[in-house]
Amino acid sequence: MIFAVGRKLFARVDHVPGLFHIATQFFHLWYCPLIPLASYIVTAEGPQVTRGIPLLYTEDRQSFRGVRIPLCWKSVLLAWARVILLFFWIVGGLVTIVVLTDKHLGLSDRIMVVTIAAGSFVLWLLSLILPSRLRPTYKRACELAQIAVLDDQGWAQLNAAYGQRGGAATATTPSSIVAGQWESSEIQGSPPLKLK
Repeated sequence: MIFAVGRKLFARVDHVPGLFHIATQFFHLWYCPLIPLASYIVTAEGPQVTRGIPLLYTEDRQSFRGVRIPLCWKSVLLAWARVILLFFWIVGGLVTIVVLTDKHLGLSDRIMVVTIAAGSFVLWLLSLILPSRLRPTYKRACELAQIAVLDDQGWAQLNAAYGQRGGAATATTPSSIVAGQWESSEIQGSPPLKLK
């Protein structure tokens, strides 16, 4: 039996194209996110490194550049929901095959099983497609950009993406960010951000 374990980013949310997104790093088993380790504002992703004994045990680790933030429950719940929906889709598909070949079941039973399997599949697909298409509000994007410490070019790109004028000075940021200075690190596994 092959064991594929490691740490990987899952469930990208609050995606601002070309700049950043939020993702949660999970401990995974067979690419099934189990334990959330930390959430990050990810500004760049690198290759995934795999090591171990082929066909027996592999450990994956994904490299990325970003700023660690407190755990983002939107990202965590999305990752877990995808796993649950995928499970229902696979089990529902297998049950559908059995039910459709059983001549003793009525039409209503068959329709119910097909509906559950099809509904799970559609919801699973939507959970893959929609989060990357939905952008955060401009205010939320500015808060994240402030934490990610965007340069002037990044702020210009953010403002252009939202049809806003001006640079970082016109961005709406929470008073807690403006009042203090954030400790930030681009090293994976850095401690969470804290105000000084």
